[in-house]
Amino acid sequence: MLRTIERARRVADIDVALLIQGEPGTGKLILARTIHEASKRRDGPFLILDLATIAPGQVVEALYGTEDGQNHGPGLLAKAADGTLVLDSIGELPGDAQRALLGELGADEHCDARIMVLTDHNLVDDVRAGRFDLDLYYALAVGVLRIPALRDRPDDILLMTDHFFRQRGDATGSAPQLTEAARQAMRRQPWFGNVREVANVVQRLLLWSEGDSIGVDELLEVLDDARGPHAGEILERPLGEAFRIEEVLGEVESHYIQRALSRTGGNKARAATLLGMNNSTTLTNRMKRYGLS
Repeated sequence: MLRTIERARRVADIDVALLIQGEPGTGKLILARTIHEASKRRDGPFLILDLATIAPGQVVEALYGTEDGQNHGPGLLAKAADGTLVLDSIGELPGDAQRALLGELGADEHCDARIMVLTDHNLVDDVRAGRFDLDLYYALAVGVLRIPALRDRPDDILLMTDHFFRQRGDATGSAPQLTEAARQAMRRQPWFGNVREVANVVQRLLLWSEGDSIGVDELLEVLDDARGPHAGEILERPLGEAFRIEEVLGEVESHYIQRALSRTGGNKARAATLLGMNNSTTLTNRMKRYGLS
């Protein structure tokens, strides 16, 4: 993550199109706004168009406006002049809309908005699979920033947790604290929903907390309530060149190992029993396989 932050600092004042990639909930829009605010365009507008929420045939009109006599108005590119226009969910854009967007971008020599595009797709894989236009990729991905998943940077989990607790303290004057056991349980979670999921879990904890501290049992109750939707993320992943069944199965196994360890306070023998393993040695070997401490 430090490398991504350093690259974001370097590219802030370089007026090139930026592609920001990362799983849902990793903070792509936050990073885009941070880059805008650190750039020479900081006093200009910061506009967002979520391409997943409008009809494909309306993309060009939204960007360039209308000039049909009765309905005349500037598009977002004109409104974002001297500022930044963020195109979110670029990977969801159908082929026809991709080609139309490429044609308009190539024809427009007077665009004075910086364009940033966000996606949770791997656009290189999408290009190889024929799902994303290669020329549009080259036009939009001059600078590429990748935000790693939170589970790949475990040291940041508690930083994020402390940040959200501090926000509550700043707003209300006080906030309960996680016990050390609960903090370590937070660190062991896979956080498939990334920073957004951490924020949601902290909000739930603060909503129901009644004392000065929050323990492991309270945390696990909230996690059990919050984790329902993630089964779909595992089961509905797109098949293609980037799909690896071993990685998916590994994520599932790693998730349940961490969940069992959290529930047992790190007791490997009890966690192995919960997981249906013969002994803690088997669990230890699986933990080594997935880099779990």
